[in-house]
Amino acid sequence: MTAWNRAFKDDYVEPSPISNNDMAKVLECELKPSCGLKTWNDVFLNGVYLGMVRTKLGGNHEYRLSRNDSPVYCGQIGNTGDPKHARAILALRIKLVV
Repeated sequence: MTAWNRAFKDDYVEPSPISNNDMAKVLECELKPSCGLKTWNDVFLNGVYLGMVRTKLGGNHEYRLSRNDSPVYCGQIGNTGDPKHARAILALRIKLVV
């Protein structure tokens, strides 16, 4: 097997979907595009601002508690059946214990 074949072999395994309990936590939250920041979304729970989340092109999930905070990396690509930014929202809720 050549180096080219080893580098591009088709061995991707999709991660398992998030649990039903975690799915309910994600779906409770409301996402709104963040004003002035194209890739970030504001997260609200029952009208209360929790923070910001985004999923980068490579599938990396990040959150921050405010605009002035540095992004916190919280995982790679999730399952294709998961809601948008699901793993970032879960990480944000765990950080805030809500």
